[in-house]
Amino acid sequence: MTIPRIADGFLKIVRGEGPVLDHRAFKVYSKAAGLGRTSAAIRDRYQKALERLVDRGLITARSDDLKDPDSLRVYRPVDTPPVQIRGRGDRSLDEIPLAEITGLIRKLELTRGEAYEDEEHRFRRILEVYELLRLTSKSKSRLRLARERADLPNWSRATRESAESGAESGPAPRRRKPRRRLRHG
Repeated sequence: MTIPRIADGFLKIVRGEGPVLDHRAFKVYSKAAGLGRTSAAIRDRYQKALERLVDRGLITARSDDLKDPDSLRVYRPVDTPPVQIRGRGDRSLDEIPLAEITGLIRKLELTRGEAYEDEEHRFRRILEVYELLRLTSKSKSRLRLARERADLPNWSRATRESAESGAESGPAPRRRKPRRRLRHG
């Protein structure tokens, strides 16, 4: 398959799923092409096709972790916002751009005023929104990175200090109780 033809396929994927991480785009393309695992040579062709689209100005690319320029790349059409908070769909947590997870955390904690007893409850709430159950060490690491990028105030400390001083500084954020998910089957 030629690079221009592969690029046409990736353009459709990025328009449909963007912002999308490179490995997610590779997976979607490979599945559509009927391929199993992709070799390094195929991934190299995929990367060249995506670079071609960037060079032509049809899509933009940026690092998933802005503090680590060698991290995965996020691709999106040029006429779309860099962050779109949306449902998980068929993506795994590591296929969701870090900026999207960060945006969800900011939305939950700043817009909705949710606060949590500890990191575990916060992460379980995020997994609940994404309709995921397992909080693995890998998912904790990704969520912790997103939380650090969210640049949020420490609600629990601020609430505790406010209560100790007796100050009335407005309503405290709502505390969420973790919901247990029933398993069917």
